Amino acid sequence: LGATAIAYNLTVVNTVGSNGFLAGNEGGNVVVGASAINWFASGQTLANASVVKLNASRQITIICGGTASSCDFIVDVVGFYR
Repeated sequence: LGATAIAYNLTVVNTVGSNGFLAGNEGGNVVVGASAINWFASGQTLANASVVKLNASRQITIICGGTASSCDFIVDVVGFYR
């Protein structure tokens, strides 16, 4: 289909830590420019919508950051751009 980017909902569950974040990037890009979602306590469930560019293989990279932070997450693709 020639998709170059996706619109998606990102949900974090089972958060650990008090200053965590997820960032969504083009596939293979591990440099964090901005977060897509942030949490401030363990055990939170939060969601946010965003748009991210796809790499040539139509992949994205999700980065989890913060001090002693982790989570489970869901990426729900709601649309794409050509």
